[in-house]
Amino acid sequence: MIRLALALSLLASTVLAQTPGHERLTLPAPHRGGDLQAALWFPATGGTQGVIGENILFHGAPALADATPTPGPHPLILVSHGSGGNLTGLSWLASGLAGQGAMVLLANHPGSTSGDSTPQGSVPLDLRARDLSAALDHALADPATAALIDPARIAVLGFSMGGGTALQLAGARFDRAAYRAYCDRLGDAARDCVWLSSGVDLSALPAGMEADLRDPRIRAVIGVDPAYGHAFTPASLAAMDLPALLISLGDTGPGSGWEAVDVGPGGADLPAMMPDARVHRIENAWHFSFLAECGRLGPLLIWWEGEEPICDNPRGSDRGAVHDEVLAQVGAFLSLPGFPAAR
Repeated sequence: MIRLALALSLLASTVLAQTPGHERLTLPAPHRGGDLQAALWFPATGGTQGVIGENILFHGAPALADATPTPGPHPLILVSHGSGGNLTGLSWLASGLAGQGAMVLLANHPGSTSGDSTPQGSVPLDLRARDLSAALDHALADPATAALIDPARIAVLGFSMGGGTALQLAGARFDRAAYRAYCDRLGDAARDCVWLSSGVDLSALPAGMEADLRDPRIRAVIGVDPAYGHAFTPASLAAMDLPALLISLGDTGPGSGWEAVDVGPGGADLPAMMPDARVHRIENAWHFSFLAECGRLGPLLIWWEGEEPICDNPRGSDRGAVHDEVLAQVGAFLSLPGFPAAR
């Protein structure tokens, strides 16, 4: 009987999945002194079938242009990309979540996007958090969009540096002294410190990074391999009163090369300090499994450019299966209609 119920539940998820609508946005961002590029994905009907995020490196994801939104209210998920990423690179995530009943709002973080990612541009985490709050302001100020959003079900999800951004929106406070101590302690194993120190003086990080960036409209937070966990103050983590899901991609423990995003007892130990945090580890994966699936020429292009092997997967790992597991975990955690209820 249990197996039958599970099978029917998974079948229901498949039946409910649909191609979502997609709209590109340009938003005012006074804190940036200009505009932000953003994208909104939403449950929809009609429209013109297309693919978002398809290029010579990555596969894209299905979307409908000029689509009619399905009447709400729907949960809304704000998404923050990692350093060097962009809003179209996470189309697989946005399409998957919107296809299961959520609205998804992504924004590019200037100075930290593909082709425009530098230590100087990436280090001010406070600006990243303000990007998402500004995007949310815009969405709620538009009567047509606001009518589609359930204000009691607004969540934020971030990957890597975006994971640190998501935690700050949920109330985590950055401590510059603690970050420097972490960098000194881990040395070359702290990949974030090594990269940032190539263009930033770690003893003179921007004071704005320590600001209180909590957005009270956020009701849940998801961090996927979140960066900067070692630098958040224990008091701010203890005061986070909203549910949190931390997803670890593969082994992030000592000697793995990914100590910077280790949320476990050997690393930042975030769950021990957060009142309502759960951890899900995807075993046969690694940090870059969260990026879109690569096309046939992707590995060759990465090799030619001398970049990190972001198209590689651990032996026996299927990046599409990792994506499916992430979607299932997030969907269940947020009780999206297309997924089994959270347990």
